Amino acid sequence: RFWIAQHHYRSPINYEREALSHAQNALGKIQDFLINCSAVKVEKASGDTLMGRTIASFRKRVLEHLENDFNTPRAIAEIFSFMKQMNARLTQGTLTAKRAADITDFFREMDTIFILFFPPAQEEDIPKKVTELLQQRKKAREEKAWGDSDALRDEIKNLGYTVEDTVDGQRIKKDA
Repeated sequence: RFWIAQHHYRSPINYEREALSHAQNALGKIQDFLINCSAVKVEKASGDTLMGRTIASFRKRVLEHLENDFNTPRAIAEIFSFMKQMNARLTQGTLTAKRAADITDFFREMDTIFILFFPPAQEEDIPKKVTELLQQRKKAREEKAWGDSDALRDEIKNLGYTVEDTVDGQRIKKDA
């Protein structure tokens, strides 16, 4: 669906496997961004009022693109431009939880149209072996045993999961 949304509905679409792969990666970046937004815990930051206006302006531009002949390619381009700005704020720790929630709420609103950004919850449990390795890796990191930590990450990767280190600890994702 995301691959199709990247094209204007009145333009011809040339099917290429590589384009599907690029679309999957792009969608993954949006989903990772939203996961990062949901993890924000900052309560106060300078420029928060300005940030509220920035988010409102972003929302307005995306909706204008959609109202202009349902121009999804421009709306998606606007999303990536905005994400670039916000990722810098996330890295600096200057995005508050309230503003991150505003962003997430807008993407949820957009998802009522696209049904892309928030995949349905998976009932799949993480295998016990992966959970055990994850705990061992956490302990290795606490002990600053970086070589062991990297080896455990590789072992988890071989089992089909990716470990991401965040400010709040480890996060695990099933590989596609």
